[in-house]
Amino acid sequence: MKIQSSLIAITFSIFTIAISPVSSVFAQTSQGETQNKQAQAYYDSAIAKYKLGDKKGALTEFDNAIRIDPKYAKAYVGKAKVKFELGDKQGALAELDNVIRIDSKYAKAYFNRGIIKSELDDDRGALNDYDNAIRIDPKDTDTYVNRGLLKYKLGDKKGALADDSNAIRLDPKLAISYLNRGIMRFDLGDIEGAMADYNLVIRFEPKLAKAYYNRGDLKYYSDDKRGAISDYNSAIQLDPKYIVAYLDRGNAKSNLGDKKGAISDYNIAIQLDSKNAKAYASRGFAKDELGDKKGAISDYNIAIKLDPKLSNYYAVRGNNRVGSGYKKGAIEDLNIAAKLFQAQNDRSNYEKVMMLIRGI
Repeated sequence: MKIQSSLIAITFSIFTIAISPVSSVFAQTSQGETQNKQAQAYYDSAIAKYKLGDKKGALTEFDNAIRIDPKYAKAYVGKAKVKFELGDKQGALAELDNVIRIDSKYAKAYFNRGIIKSELDDDRGALNDYDNAIRIDPKDTDTYVNRGLLKYKLGDKKGALADDSNAIRLDPKLAISYLNRGIMRFDLGDIEGAMADYNLVIRFEPKLAKAYYNRGDLKYYSDDKRGAISDYNSAIQLDPKYIVAYLDRGNAKSNLGDKKGAISDYNIAIQLDSKNAKAYASRGFAKDELGDKKGAISDYNIAIKLDPKLSNYYAVRGNNRVGSGYKKGAIEDLNIAAKLFQAQNDRSNYEKVMMLIRGI
């Protein structure tokens, strides 16, 4: 079982944590303010239009504020946010460049620019901006979260772990950092540390489905299949459309011998996503185990049609699991790979996989 390794980032913000309620987006800081009352009036009008959903009107009012006070940094930040939300990332980047030229110590400008650069695949530029933001404001948890995510993406897992630990030091109840750190700890082989972090996520954010899902995967990996099912149940209760939770709950049930229960979960996953090749492959394997060879072959064929490389995926993951000592998971994956290769009439790879299985 593979722990879902998608970390959570803090996304674009003006002065507060991203995707804030509209009422709090344009607030909280005196940095970038203007002394010109007319410019302030246009800025206030921009906010009012933004709240009403008139983003283009808001842009016009921000422009009016800047025309009166060309150094009104906060208005440039407002323009950047609106442009970002309208999909004009390059335009948003240019506005934040203006902010930094006006005020080189505006930490949130670096933070927001880092987000945009990362989305534009300029990861090194983004990392540099996050570094600058932290240098200016070393107590901003948001920046540590995002820099940790970026370091993880760039392969610096220990550096990523350190950033999330710093965020936790600053805010001991910051669930997002415990969740991300749990993923990183698992990747670094610290199973107990990962479990401790997921437990804390659930303590602080008991309605976060992803936390239960990740802890369920960790329990599955640790061969606690019943504990995994319990956590998948919680994740699905919180998010009834959590496709991967149905898939992995089905895998856990299948592993415990409940093939019919597994098929039921795979059916739901397929109803939610009819193009999910893994769901068909897993359902095919469960049907095969129940003696429904015709149904199994049909599912394998659909899985292969949806993803011709799926058999290789299971074969490679199974082989990796052999190397890591996770024999039960390896056998599961290799058996599915064998069935898929067989359905493809790929005798050579089928025999290679069967040799691996016999050697476990």
